[in-house]
Amino acid sequence: MQQRTRKKRYGKYIFRWCMTLLILGLLIFGSVCGLRLRHFYKAINEEIPAEKPDLSEFPVQGIDISRYQGDIDWEVLSKEDHVQFAFIKATEGSTYQDDLFATNWEEAEQAGVFVGAYHFFRFESDGKEQAENFIATVPKLENTLPPVVDVEIYDVEEIPQPEAAREEIREMLELLEEYYGVKPILYTNPSTYMDYLMGHHWGYKIWMSNPYCEPIIDWTFWQYSFEGTLQGFAQDDIPVDLNVYNGSRKQFLKEFSLQEFA
Repeated sequence: MQQRTRKKRYGKYIFRWCMTLLILGLLIFGSVCGLRLRHFYKAINEEIPAEKPDLSEFPVQGIDISRYQGDIDWEVLSKEDHVQFAFIKATEGSTYQDDLFATNWEEAEQAGVFVGAYHFFRFESDGKEQAENFIATVPKLENTLPPVVDVEIYDVEEIPQPEAAREEIREMLELLEEYYGVKPILYTNPSTYMDYLMGHHWGYKIWMSNPYCEPIIDWTFWQYSFEGTLQGFAQDDIPVDLNVYNGSRKQFLKEFSLQEFA
């Protein structure tokens, strides 16, 4: 009888301690998120300067480009510290192909830049057709970054319903993974993430666009600026997006099974 009473007592103590630790954990998590959200909204309202990554903490830097940047001298651009990797626009929707994709892909690799291709997702097309467009455009090669699906709300006549949009996005992601043999990356921004992706598509690495502060969620790439100015572009006044990887060079190579260029 005493042994049973003792066990009950211990059970109660353990339960109380677990609940206390859980509540403390939630409070700490809430405080951190609250501070980050406060920083985010202050930066949006220009009450404080936008946050930039500490490049000593995030040494792997890269860019993302499309035909908008025009002709590029990749030999010159690759000498910039900000260009260890480049995500290059390949396709959009079910029919569009970026006419500079193949050139940029080939010349960037020749210059020793790790490349990946991205697709701008259009809500007017179904996921299967968009996957087919990307697969027909982007080669399946080793030593490259995973394909990226760019999901963001744009100027569209009818705002897509989240459930229907998620199904089309999921179909495209699964088809790309099946063909390329690697999980794609999801590019998005805070508002689209909250409305369409949060709580779904877990298991996919996130490339978050946030020019105001470091993303609150667990991120793999952070697009922190739309206004980079680098050498190597034919038109000096055209800005380029700047990004960092969340880790060291060694972690970057290991995570994406990359080999250093000879």
